[in-house]
Formats: sequence, structure tokens, C-alpha cells
Amino acid sequence: MRKSQIYFFYLLGLITIFTGWWTNSGSLFTTDSASIFLALGRIFGLLAFYGLLCQFLLIGRIPFFTKRISFDRLTRWHHYHSMPVVLFILLHFIFITTSASSFTGSTFLSQLANFLRFEETRNAFIALCLFLAIGLISYIFSRIKMKYENWYFIHLMVYVAILVSFGHQLELGGDFSSFLFRAFWLGLGLAVLCLFVWYRFIVLLIKNYRHQFVVNRVVNENSDSYSIYISGSDIEKYRFQPGQFAGFRFLATGLFFQAHPFSFSSVPGQTQLRITIKNLGDYTKELVAQLKPGVRVIIDGPHGQFVITEPVKKAVLIAGGIGITPIISLLASLKNRPIEKHCFYSAKNQTEFIFTAELNQLEPSLHYHESDTTGHLTLEHIKSVVSNLSEYHYYICGPQPMLKVFRSALLAAGVSKGQIHYELFSY
Repeated sequence: MRKSQIYFFYLLGLITIFTGWWTNSGSLFTTDSASIFLALGRIFGLLAFYGLLCQFLLIGRIPFFTKRISFDRLTRWHHYHSMPVVLFILLHFIFITTSASSFTGSTFLSQLANFLRFEETRNAFIALCLFLAIGLISYIFSRIKMKYENWYFIHLMVYVAILVSFGHQLELGGDFSSFLFRAFWLGLGLAVLCLFVWYRFIVLLIKNYRHQFVVNRVVNENSDSYSIYISGSDIEKYRFQPGQFAGFRFLATGLFFQAHPFSFSSVPGQTQLRITIKNLGDYTKELVAQLKPGVRVIIDGPHGQFVITEPVKKAVLIAGGIGITPIISLLASLKNRPIEKHCFYSAKNQTEFIFTAELNQLEPSLHYHESDTTGHLTLEHIKSVVSNLSEYHYYICGPQPMLKVFRSALLAAGVSKGQIHYELFSY
């Protein structure tokens, strides 16, 4: 039901765009082919810009979206939605140039050369090249292991492309001869811009200025996992829900330009925040070496819907490896709630378990599973403890293969999709 509100407004926007386009350009379909190409070029241009606005809404941290759709799904939608946007921009260029060349009797390339003589159309062509380059780089990024920060800074060129191309819409767009449609278009763009700037940047600045986040200490949990305790001003008033995550940017040498998502392993209302990290790659190794008490932190969040809502009365919590971090936060939040729960924690061997003392205090009946000796944790292990699987909600955090295996097994066992909760903590 909550997602349907997003779909409703999305379709309402499309209907308004097609109505405005048809009102102003529909008559072109009754004339020659050049006019038809012009009408098609116009609608693809409108759809391209509408798609760009949707892209900003998807990654804008706007509560209307993040409260209805999980952060990882919004990110995936943003990724999949980018290719149609680039295609619409390209089709807009092809149809408009073909139409103009038909009207003037020139070749496609001659007409393009003529467009490049004028500022607005020249800027539009520069924007086209930028969008095509960004689209290509994004495709390559999805296929190879390019560093996120490198891809991110290239992605910032989208802002440049939009600024460069925006003027030609209003100056040359035939559909904007209608005052109402022009007002709608400007209002829509301004509304998205304000929402994006406010929630993506201003709210972030306000939160970080208010709390002045700083590294308090770093504690080794085992040979390759450690917890970072973050203090600051009025930390106990920093709002997040157990199970959520945030993006953390540590303002230390070599780390300043990198932001990475980590789950909170603490609960709200404490005087310090805690995140727990496993040493898995170059970034985490550098983090271990550079982090010292006093290093400033910028926190972008909280994000995610990996939370246990009030109606849930029976829950099974399943953690694999470092996936225990949001699970321990969930467990701590359930301490005084009347909820039937079972918790399973899998790791390769005993040395890889962390928080054991804290976990045993929170959940004395917690089930530890060592995969090196008894194989991977499976639904059969869960069924040996939990009867009537379909009565429970399942909260799973661990490696992606583990998530996929449990999701498939639970669905096959008759558990509904709405009872299976997991989230990919990434950007």
C-alpha cells in the first residue's frame, strides 16, 4: 500500500507530461514526416528530463521514499533507471536533428554542424556527450571493480550536464508555449531540486554540525574485526533504529574522500555510537592504520528498513560472520519487548565469533554454528529449533550467497516474502 503511493505520483507525472505534450504537439502527427520526428523528439526529451528528476528523488534520502522502499532497492532502481534515461536523451537528439535536417533538406551531419553554431543547441550537444560518457562509465563500473569514490566523482558530471542543457528546454522547447505546462515543468524541477538539496546536503550538514561526531576509541573484537566508538555532542539524541546503517566518512589522511556503509552495532539513546568492521580489503586496512581518537567523522544516515516493527510477535534472527552487527543491535532493542525470538549466529570457527559475552547476556539461548566443523548453516538447522516456520518473521544478515540460500529455502517452505527481511548495506 505504501509503495503504491510512489507509483501513483510517478504515473500522475507521466500522464501530465503526455497530456501536455499531446496538447501542444499532437497536431504534428497529421502533417509530414519531419513534423512527426519533431513530435517524437519532444516527447523523448520530456521523458529524459522526467527520468533525471526521478533519479534525483531515488538517491535524495527523501523520507517519502526511504520510509516506503528499502535503501538498497532504491539504489538498484536508480541503477536500472539510468539506462532508459540515457536512451531517451539519445533518441531526443536523433529525432530532433533528423526533423531539422528534413525541414532544411540537409544531411544529418550538416544539420548537427549547424546546431553547433548556436549556444543553446551547442550546450545541449555537450550535455549529450556528458550523459553518454557517464552512462558508459556507469555500465563499466557495474562490470568491473572500479573504486566507488572514482565512479562517484565522475558521476558528479551529471550536475554539470543538467546545468548546461536546462536552458535549451525553455528557450527551444515547443511544448512550453503553454503557460500551464511551462509552469508545471518549472515547478516540478524546482520542487525536486529543493527536496534533493535539503535532504541530501542540508539535513546532513545540520546533523553533523549538531552532533560533532568524533572517533572516541577503536577496540579489537578479534584478530580481524574491531569496533569504532564514536562520541560527540548530544549523541544520545541522535536518531536511528536498531538494524539500520549509515555512510561513514572519516576525515583522516587517505580516508577523506571515501564514504562507506556500516551497520550500527549499538542501540539508540547511548552516549556513544558503535560500528563494527571486519578487515576485508584495502579500505578497512587503511582505516585500521589511520584511525585514532579525535578523528572527525561525517555520518550520512541513518538508512535502511532492516528493523523489527511493532506488529511482529515472533522473530528468527540469523547472522553470518560480521552480519552479527545489526543483529546485536536488534537483540538489544528486543530485551524488554514481549516477542518470541530465536537467534542463530554462524561463523567459520570459534575464533571468529565476536560479542559473545554481550550476546550471551542478551540471549542466553543463542545458537552458535561453526561452519568449518558442521557445514554451512541451513534451514534444516533452523527447523530443528523452530516449529511452524510460517508463523515467524526472519531477519537475515550475512554474505550475499547466504541471503539468497535462506530466502529461497524459506519461500519454498511456505514463508511469505513479507516475512523475510534482509538488506544489502551498500551504496
